[in-house]
Amino acid sequence: MLDLTVQDFNGEPRMRDVDIAEALGFEQSMHIGEMISQCADRLVGLGEMVCRELRQTSLGGRPGKEYWLNEHQAFYLCTQTETERAIEVMQRIVNVFVAWRHERLGEHAQPQPSDIFEATSDTHTQLALISEARLLFGHVAGRMMWRSVGFPDLPVEPTEQTRASSAETATQGDEVLSFLHEHFVFTGKNSDFIRSKTIYEVYSAFMDGEPSLAPRALAIRLHELAKGYRCPSSGARFWPAKSNHTGYRGLRLIT
Repeated sequence: MLDLTVQDFNGEPRMRDVDIAEALGFEQSMHIGEMISQCADRLVGLGEMVCRELRQTSLGGRPGKEYWLNEHQAFYLCTQTETERAIEVMQRIVNVFVAWRHERLGEHAQPQPSDIFEATSDTHTQLALISEARLLFGHVAGRMMWRSVGFPDLPVEPTEQTRASSAETATQGDEVLSFLHEHFVFTGKNSDFIRSKTIYEVYSAFMDGEPSLAPRALAIRLHELAKGYRCPSSGARFWPAKSNHTGYRGLRLIT
């Protein structure tokens, strides 16, 4: 029932969506595709989305799609379900990816599940509290609470994309960049527009009403980023909508 495996995609392990759906107990595998569509913005923020077109069957109809998720994406998807098996599947996902890394490094001894992630009767409550902390106080507070209860870190695999963007990820300590990645999706689309006034209002809330940057200082920093910054996961950029900087295109607010 929980026979989950991963496949190598250019040196990165990924897990098929329908296998996760089966492990979770979904009656129809299409439901996992609907879930992926609903939280696509979050999943894109956790890494590149790998999708394969399936061949059309002899019965006709549209060709289907299957998604191959990385460790972050697979784990996050399970947190969005309410099935009884969610916790057990999350534990299995962590163990499978850890085992893949150990085998990749030539360490054939398989780690014991209890040493990696031990689910308890309190795990559901802990996950709910972590989610609430992240929404109320930001991703840093959520990460601190995650670690405080003993949940495992999910390291990013050293793919070619992450190596190439090492300079970008080094800037994650930047307060403004952290704010942008927390509340916005970098789409690179001209149709996505956000007013500068709205950005500052969201930034002020992000800083608990005590922003360290005044409106003009934030505008200057945004203008600097707009010159060349690209989202490490999607490669998308954003830019001033007008010369007077009334807003920016290529950004979409996460609601």
